[in-house]
Amino acid sequence: MIRNYKMSVQYNFQKPITNKRKFFINLNLIQSNSEVKIDEFISLYKISNFWRGKIFIKKLIHKIFKYRIDANMKWNKNFWDLVNVYNAEYDYSLPKEFSNLNDFRKHIVDRTDSKRMKDILNYEKLILSGVDINCPLFINGLVLNKIGANVDKNDIFLLDGSRRLISNILSGGKYNKALIITCK
Repeated sequence: MIRNYKMSVQYNFQKPITNKRKFFINLNLIQSNSEVKIDEFISLYKISNFWRGKIFIKKLIHKIFKYRIDANMKWNKNFWDLVNVYNAEYDYSLPKEFSNLNDFRKHIVDRTDSKRMKDILNYEKLILSGVDINCPLFINGLVLNKIGANVDKNDIFLLDGSRRLISNILSGGKYNKALIITCK
């Protein structure tokens, strides 16, 4: 499933803690040199731990165009031939307003709707018990520019896994892994 190449790319990403977008977690993602085969990625990666396949990933990419960059997506039927998926690792820093993980947890619990919070806490339990809950999935600006965007090529956007990302942070960063879709 993994092929090794000689490259490593670093991205910075700010993830809002809640929908209010008042506080952000700073992520430092380092794309490794290990590539995931596209067909295996498409068949194995579960979106929201439920859906799989090209159609659902395309829908997530469309949401980035619609809600984050306000542009029209011009899908390329050869999209999957133009991209690679790489493993990545990340470290994070909490907003300076939170002196420790417990303050951070309290803020999230108080300001997150109950269904979402229930999912986050369930994911946290799974992480703490050693279950692999699938990596968050990111896409970079270079890929988006190939299908109609006009963003910095080093910008990075979260496609899937926000709850899993927060859960991992609440668990103390037990599983700081991610996947990144980038150009060949």
